[in-house]
Parts: sequence; structure tokens; C-alpha cells
Amino acid sequence: MINKVREIFAKEQSSKKHKIMADILRVLCLTYGRLWLSEIVGEVNAFRRTLGERGELRFDEALRSVEELERMGIVSSEKRVRSSFVLESGVPDILVNLNNRGLVLTVVFLDEKYIRYIKLREEAFKELRE
Repeated sequence: MINKVREIFAKEQSSKKHKIMADILRVLCLTYGRLWLSEIVGEVNAFRRTLGERGELRFDEALRSVEELERMGIVSSEKRVRSSFVLESGVPDILVNLNNRGLVLTVVFLDEKYIRYIKLREEAFKELRE
């Protein structure tokens, strides 16, 4: 599996599909390896904006990428109902889980974009504390 993760990151500069998958893996690593698909979309977009990147991830693109990551054995997903403040019955969503967060982190911890994001986030929190 680690070779598949490395391949995703190696190809992200030349492939939109791989860029989306890499960004999803980064966000899952930032959030302890588990997020609702609807949250992944927002988190990837926030991640990109923080780094000054253009281009919004759409839900359908995220869904296709998660399905591909699942075929590769990197993530698993489960259709469930997410609680909601608006709807008492909840909202249908897909819970996405990294199958081996520790293994994926060995690649992501060395990733330039991930490192830059962490530094920017730490600087922002430092400013808030001062």
C-alpha cells in the first residue's frame, strides 16, 4: 500500500485525479484519519486556500477519488447518517476512514505541501495566543 501512496504523491503535479487523491490523504492525516465525505470537500478547499491555491474541489470529484482510493485499499468508506442541527433525522453521508494512518503518515510527513500547511497553521495559532 505504501507504494500506491507514494505513486499518488509522485503523480499529483501531472494529474488532477492524483492531486485530488493526495489532498484527500493530507486532510485525512490532519484529522486523525476519519471524516465525512461532505467534510472532506470543505477541508480540502480550506487546505488549498490556506496554501494560496486556486480551484475548488466538488463533491462528485471527491466521491470519485474516494472510490479510487478505496479500490487501491488505502481508505474504506461506509454510507451512514450524519447527525445534523437542522434535520432531526440526520443527513445521509459517507464516512471515510484511512485504513492504515501510520503508514500513510510516513509519506505525508515528508510532503512539502503538508509541511507548509502545518507551519502556516502554527503561525496562525501563535498569533492568536499573543
